[in-house]
Amino acid sequence: MYYSNYTYTQLQGLVSLMVECCENPEKHHSAVYDKYCDKRFKRASMFVATEMNKGFKPLDISTNGSATIAALSETYQRLGKLSPTY
Repeated sequence: MYYSNYTYTQLQGLVSLMVECCENPEKHHSAVYDKYCDKRFKRASMFVATEMNKGFKPLDISTNGSATIAALSETYQRLGKLSPTY
């Protein structure tokens, strides 16, 4: 959001739609899911499926703003520590 100058509120509808598609990727976009399961794409589909199975939900910014910032910071740190699997 920093680089695009969009706010989370402006993107919230799109984020919700993407999450809905990720909840059952084999049903919604099986070709895309299969393509990104390949190791040349670092098995991105499998990463998304794992996160969805863990109960991923988009952040609700209407609640506590500082908690949202802390959650985003934690997520970025965790994702930054991921290493590609080959």
